[in-house]
Amino acid sequence: WAWLPLATGAVLVFSFALIAAIDSHTQRREVHLAHAACAGKGLSEGRTQPLEHGNPASFSLLTSPSAPLVLSKQTLRSSSSTVPLTQAPDDGPFLCPELAVPATCECILRLNLKPAPFTPAVVMDADGNSVMRVSIQGSTFSQAAFPCDARRVLLTTEEGYILAQCRGSQRVDREFYLLRADGEIFGKLWQTETQSCGPDGKEHTVYTVRYITGTEWHFRGFVPQLTLDVTDSAGRLLAMSRPEADPGSPEMPSQHLLEVNGHVSWVRVASLMDVSIVLCGLLTITNLM
Repeated sequence: WAWLPLATGAVLVFSFALIAAIDSHTQRREVHLAHAACAGKGLSEGRTQPLEHGNPASFSLLTSPSAPLVLSKQTLRSSSSTVPLTQAPDDGPFLCPELAVPATCECILRLNLKPAPFTPAVVMDADGNSVMRVSIQGSTFSQAAFPCDARRVLLTTEEGYILAQCRGSQRVDREFYLLRADGEIFGKLWQTETQSCGPDGKEHTVYTVRYITGTEWHFRGFVPQLTLDVTDSAGRLLAMSRPEADPGSPEMPSQHLLEVNGHVSWVRVASLMDVSIVLCGLLTITNLM
């Protein structure tokens, strides 16, 4: 019986070691689950950080808490104008999904369609609240200093994240490419038609934005007067711009409490239409073409 105490001691030592190993594994698993839970909580709340870049102009837009709020409740109104817009097809492509107008609403914006170059200009809602910023780089009067590929329109958030842009082509004059926030080509913009209309000889111009798979939007109207309509290939009226200084614009909101400026316009965008396509088109046409 001399070996019995030794065997009992060995069994006890082995049991204690096994319990310690199980406890250590359980603690490590709990730590991993806690980290996973924290990571999942951060993703579900939309907490992401901007990419680190040396040049602020090259920032890409990441999903953040502020991204879906670009089009706020003050920006979106029910469709009750005397000139109704037509809801865009629900399968239409988006240049910037964060700027797609929800169904049953329309987007109403106020902005200067001819802002000073290289100076960010504020885009506001109908109540005067800031929504986003736009910037024009180059102009049609400085083509020697700014070749085609250096001329562009930038749409950014208040914090400076790029939402979308429109950049001049390196090979074809007066042709522009619409780019997503990450620089991916979405489509191109070019002038397709010009004709004189009416006894005053005003030029009625048509510009086209074509998505890479063929979907098209047409910007037509009188560019110097900042009066343009946006339609699709089926003729549906999806957006329009009218100068604020024009008192005969029943399509637009009341001008009360707003300082009238000759280049400031109202822009209306239909439900399910992408605001970034409309703004990139309007700003490129009125400033760079």
